Amino acid sequence: KGSPFTLRVEPSAVHGPSCTAAGDGLRTALAGMPASFVVRAHDEFGRPKIMGGTKGFAAYVVPADANGDARRVAATLTDLGNDSYEGSYTLQHAGEYRLHVRFGGAPISASPFAVRVEPAASDATHCTMRGDGLGVVTAGELASFTIEAYDAHGNSRAGFRRDGEASAYEASLRLV
Repeated sequence: KGSPFTLRVEPSAVHGPSCTAAGDGLRTALAGMPASFVVRAHDEFGRPKIMGGTKGFAAYVVPADANGDARRVAATLTDLGNDSYEGSYTLQHAGEYRLHVRFGGAPISASPFAVRVEPAASDATHCTMRGDGLGVVTAGELASFTIEAYDAHGNSRAGFRRDGEASAYEASLRLV
């Protein structure tokens, strides 16, 4: 009697390996600039959680070649109120890293993530010059030198091109 019955099925507890993450900060970052991503809590059946306040998420970044966690950089995780968490980290040094996202000590789905941090834009105060044209030159003779580009964090721009910016500039001048 009273059929049909209405049932409300709630997601079960958060299950770390079922949680997911998305965003550019899982793959790339720019030295000195915040990189971001979003973590979404799910239960063991893959159902998304819908209320905030879940405790137990942690995220950190380590160099890809690091042994252990000696050079660990913590990422911040901000509760968005719907069991999604915005993650953010800032790294100063260009290179290859691994972003670890965990719940209750267990990695979430696809963690760790391979992240490539590229140098920021060239900063004139960190660039260097080399070459014979920087010393005493004779009028009418060609003087050559190279300007090597570095970002504000000391990362060489060698091998990186972004927005048409070169990593080194070669110049030759004839002074009269």
